[in-house]
Amino acid sequence: MKRVIIVSTFYIFIFIILIPFKITSAQRNNSVIFSNINSKNNSNTQLLYKEDSVSNKTINNSGFWFNLGLGKNYFGPALNFSLSYSYDNNIFTIKYLKANEFTFSPGGYDFDEPLLKLEEIGALYGKTYREGYILLSLSGGISYVYGINRGKSIQPKVFEKIKISTLGIPFEANFRIEINSFLGVGASCFGNLNNQKNYIGGMVHIYLGKF
Repeated sequence: MKRVIIVSTFYIFIFIILIPFKITSAQRNNSVIFSNINSKNNSNTQLLYKEDSVSNKTINNSGFWFNLGLGKNYFGPALNFSLSYSYDNNIFTIKYLKANEFTFSPGGYDFDEPLLKLEEIGALYGKTYREGYILLSLSGGISYVYGINRGKSIQPKVFEKIKISTLGIPFEANFRIEINSFLGVGASCFGNLNNQKNYIGGMVHIYLGKF
């Protein structure tokens, strides 16, 4: 009988000792479970945040604007009007460019004839790269070019008149700084490759629209 009591007491003692360890183990398991749940929730939250960020970035990269440019090329001072739309780093542009030889002279200076003239209507496609409030773009496309160029000299100050009327490949590289969400300024290098008169020029711009 005494032996049974001793054995029973021993098992009760062992049981009492093990209870805290079991509770601690259960708490640890629960902590691990809750930690995993919280980790998964945080991961899901971060994933959603990243998706929202990407979505917002895509939305922010979409826009449309009107561009007024003033510059110079082979034919003289140039004026540019264009309308652009960008989406997901793609840019689509319709442009009209006009350039005439500068002829202002208060002293009655005789200019070479005929005067140089150029007009261009084109559609371009390109890619954009954004870094904060700075946008870079590179575009090319197809255009119709028409105007007047000079040929061989006929007499002093008088040259053969060459009419230009051809399809060309316009290209331009633009740099834009956005002052706010609808106003920007920038500069560009532009040109046109064709079978009658290639040209290249530079220009400064004002942009109005939704960036």
